[in-house]
Amino acid sequence: MFNNPYKTMIYVADVEAEKNFWSKMGFIIVKEDIILEFPTFEMKISPDSQTSFVVYSTAFIEQYSPELLGNQPNLLFFTHNIEMVYQLVKTVSPAVSDLNELPYKNFSFESPNRQFYTVREEESY
Repeated sequence: MFNNPYKTMIYVADVEAEKNFWSKMGFIIVKEDIILEFPTFEMKISPDSQTSFVVYSTAFIEQYSPELLGNQPNLLFFTHNIEMVYQLVKTVSPAVSDLNELPYKNFSFESPNRQFYTVREEESY
């Protein structure tokens, strides 16, 4: 099923400005990356926090998941068995996206209250 902890996604026009802002607020930048030519970073309130926030460029979201814009925050769930979760969610959600391969295996779904959520395959380290 779903794995814990979860990550909250935040969409911003200027990723670097956002990173600087949250760093000044005391958040710890735990990962920085470029995904399909768009910058992103992950932050936590403390090193031992179970929850983190992943900041993506709105331009990235506009290109790859435009239905998510305007639905802030968008919770990002992780799973080791995305195909099973995908099939389950399709039986209970009023709207489920295709299972995408890029930039990582993922899909989005809508709750009955029209909130969108994303499920992403857990990366193995």
